[in-house]
Amino acid sequence: MPGQSQVQYAIPTPTGWQRSLLIGLFVAYVVELILHNLGVPLYSLLPWYPWDAGFQVWQPFTRFLVQGAHRGAVIQVLLSLFVLFFFLPAIETVTDRETLGRAVLAGAVGGTVLPFLADLAGFVGGTALGWSALVMVLPILFGIVRPDQDILLLVFPVKARVFLWGALALALLYIMVERSLDTFQILGVWVGVYAWWHGVGPGRRRRDLIRKAVGIERKLSPFQVIEGGRDTPQGSQDDDGWIH
Repeated sequence: MPGQSQVQYAIPTPTGWQRSLLIGLFVAYVVELILHNLGVPLYSLLPWYPWDAGFQVWQPFTRFLVQGAHRGAVIQVLLSLFVLFFFLPAIETVTDRETLGRAVLAGAVGGTVLPFLADLAGFVGGTALGWSALVMVLPILFGIVRPDQDILLLVFPVKARVFLWGALALALLYIMVERSLDTFQILGVWVGVYAWWHGVGPGRRRRDLIRKAVGIERKLSPFQVIEGGRDTPQGSQDDDGWIH
């Protein structure tokens, strides 16, 4: 579309660190499956279990290390790697790596605090494990930074804000279907990224700058600029000898 910037997702080109991340995550999952088949009790120690089902203090941190050993987990890992493959090159066109890292941290915090509180209130069951929920940070962040940018998914242009609000709608649908630590962590990731951006992140700084600019404009508004030059012939009564 003329006059609008677009991101073409048909042929992504991951950078060196992005390729290393994708390969590392895949290799880590293969190692996890090998250890599981060797009898190492990964899934009794590392996933996050509710209070009344074997909770341990390290589980909210170690849950990211294991993805699960069933067909659904394999599909989820592959789909998550697919999303990373397409979104990692695009996200670096709209923000820097430091901002991305802070957004991931905010998503991890939100994705831990919200299900933890829900578990304390007795709302949830099930378990939470894997890093797939954190992959949502990329489309969420992209939708916040460039909501009006067109993203070409194959041949269909989609506004980036669709990814932002679509992720929220999906998280809420998950909770309506199943109230578990896993579904609440997905909603927590969305809330964490959105709250960080607008609360203490770049969105907050942008509002502060706009507020300062408005304040400066108001302070300058009483002053008027008088055009230079003489408006009266020299020597007339109105000529006071000053040039304004």
